[in-house]
Amino acid sequence: MGVTAIYRPEQLVRREGPESLFHRADGATTFHFCPRCGSTLWFQPDDPNDAVIGISAGAFADPQFPSPIRVMHARHAHPFMKFADGPVVHLDAPPEAL
Repeated sequence: MGVTAIYRPEQLVRREGPESLFHRADGATTFHFCPRCGSTLWFQPDDPNDAVIGISAGAFADPQFPSPIRVMHARHAHPFMKFADGPVVHLDAPPEAL
């Protein structure tokens, strides 16, 4: 489980800097990592019909970054994770993603 901000590619202003890639064995997603520290930067489904980009919330240096509005795959959250009132919580993927 991780905190990810989901955007459409046209919503992004720019992507720059070195990166390392990891392609999931099932061919569903490509992950982009920092080649120096290994932190996940962003991921994108390999299916061109699924035009979204997930950016790791930790990649934003903004203390005012908005709180999540939806939690997915909460079944895999660590026991210490508590979800404040507000976000919609899905134990797995939301129905529209299946």
